[in-house]
Amino acid sequence: SGKIKTDGCGIFYSPEKFRLVHHHSVNFSDTHDRVGLMLLLRCQGPLEGAGHIVVANTHLYWDISKTDVQLRELKQVQVAIGELLQHAKVENSLDPATVPIVFAGDLNNTPSSRIYQHMLNSFLPEHRMRSSFANYKKLKTFSGEELTGTDTSGEYEPEATTVTHRRARTIDYIFYSSSLLEVSSLQPLPSIEELREESGDPNWQSKVPELHFDPNTNYNGIPNSKWGSDHIP
Repeated sequence: SGKIKTDGCGIFYSPEKFRLVHHHSVNFSDTHDRVGLMLLLRCQGPLEGAGHIVVANTHLYWDISKTDVQLRELKQVQVAIGELLQHAKVENSLDPATVPIVFAGDLNNTPSSRIYQHMLNSFLPEHRMRSSFANYKKLKTFSGEELTGTDTSGEYEPEATTVTHRRARTIDYIFYSSSLLEVSSLQPLPSIEELREESGDPNWQSKVPELHFDPNTNYNGIPNSKWGSDHIP
């Protein structure tokens, strides 16, 4: 957009369950202050003996049509996670292939995109990264056997993770090392209809004069008084 925004990322963890061993970041050096973050955590307390885990997140370039830019940024994060794992190998005698990865973020592209396919096929391929919500549309419950056999087509991802007056899309994901981790349960997500329930300012459509609104269509979206972001938390 060319506007100066602060689209930072954060990773929060419980010090009762994890100890920070190493951290690393990638700065995409644009006007939006976007970054990629990654932590190596050691399990402790009630999780003592469970080993280490890498947790990472990012916020890719906003324009869904600029896949090349997004892919370049995603590869920067990929390289940085690889460097973090190599550092752990040298400093902590850890085998990178045995350290699970959880990678989340606003990737600003859909399950049919090159970004999604890169995550499945090329992003640290030895970890066989898979989307936690890949079977979401097929689920009858959100725990148990239905979560096994993760789909790789992207067809069964949630119907939307962001809902605005312009569009409803799935662009946010949680990927994990399927070679080392299993999904045991999922948090049900609100439907598009639920997210559009609140009408908001009765005059808001007049503030978007460049768009033509069909009076028979619901254009409400988030954020609103129930959902504090334009993305599902």
